[in-house]
Amino acid sequence: SKSPINYGNTRQEFIRRGLFIRADFGFRNFLFLEGSYRRDYTSTEPAGHYIDSKSGGLSFVFSDLIKKAVPFISYGKIRGSIGQLLNTLGYNQLNSLYGIGVQQWNGNITTAVPNNLVDPALQGATNVEKELGIEMRFLKNRIGFNVTYWDRTNKDFPVDLTVPAQTGFTVISKNAGELAKKGWDVTGFIKPIQSKNLDWDISATWGYLTKNEVVSIFPGLTRLNLDRTGAFATSSSAYAVNEVGQPWGQIFGGGIKKINGVPQLTSGGLFIREADTKFGSALPQYTGGVQNTFNLFKHFTININIDYSYGGKFFSLSDFWGTFSGLTARTAELNDRGIPLRDPVADGGGVHVFGVDATGKAVDYYVDGQTYFHQFRNNNISENSIYDLTFVKLRELSLGYKIPVEKLGIGK
Repeated sequence: SKSPINYGNTRQEFIRRGLFIRADFGFRNFLFLEGSYRRDYTSTEPAGHYIDSKSGGLSFVFSDLIKKAVPFISYGKIRGSIGQLLNTLGYNQLNSLYGIGVQQWNGNITTAVPNNLVDPALQGATNVEKELGIEMRFLKNRIGFNVTYWDRTNKDFPVDLTVPAQTGFTVISKNAGELAKKGWDVTGFIKPIQSKNLDWDISATWGYLTKNEVVSIFPGLTRLNLDRTGAFATSSSAYAVNEVGQPWGQIFGGGIKKINGVPQLTSGGLFIREADTKFGSALPQYTGGVQNTFNLFKHFTININIDYSYGGKFFSLSDFWGTFSGLTARTAELNDRGIPLRDPVADGGGVHVFGVDATGKAVDYYVDGQTYFHQFRNNNISENSIYDLTFVKLRELSLGYKIPVEKLGIGK
């Protein structure tokens, strides 16, 4: 190539060893007690450090006790459990890495001191999760549901905290913080048709996040910007923030200044940037899907699966730069005069912008198309590329055929 190529050769080695013990007890096939204990040793943890995790569960299958009184119940179970989930350190998270410089000084290789300081006491942690649920099936397993309520606490997990640059570092990695999450998971199924040549099975899932709160971050710290190492994360892009008392993963960025909900415009018809604007949560409020399976004539299978999500926001960097470069469809539309907005304003083109001035008076302008779409990058306004995360989509549409190998003699 004309210029030197960029290349890399990275190898990472990660070792994990563990001890695991599990015990199950059953009483008359309707009462079950389960428990487990695990000890993990990982190469990313401090030398000699291990992480213990424990879990326990109790379930009561009551359907056999009432099958004569309520014959249409095929299966019924109530269950509860509590467990710890491993949250170990990542590769090299315990180490401060010195970068190798391209230039040399007096024949010696140069290195760069990292901006990240690692707490010597940094270590992995466990997340505690509790669950309560009920599972029911009816009419010889033709219809049923499974409902689970869960409560999860993430505490003292590895996190990067911002420190004053006067210390010589900008970030310190420590064990800190607490997140509290609660929600519901619901699944259901039904078999509307069951015959010799046609079976139709429907199953559906629904997950609802009722609580997702940042309980604490670190003593004296109530707000933390999440990883901002992505492209343009410190300028044009939106970024995620954790704030005590607020849901985890709030999206902030450069917004459009508004008066009573209406954009405030300059005398040239451009927007005014309002720094650190809150756009909403990065997580949807609920998600789910519906799966349909049709079995035809014993050999054909049709799957139709639909997914959906409600709530949440996301920032599109590709849309941000595509709009700046004039590559997205909205930069080539017709304005309200029926003229291409890329045409000069004097010829009827331009973008028709509505808003208010500094006094709150309603104003509107026709702005040159390039000037209008360039303002978002030039002024670091990310609001124009914030979108709703809500969607309904067709996940899968497939047709399968099961080859009758036994009839063809292939199986023999």
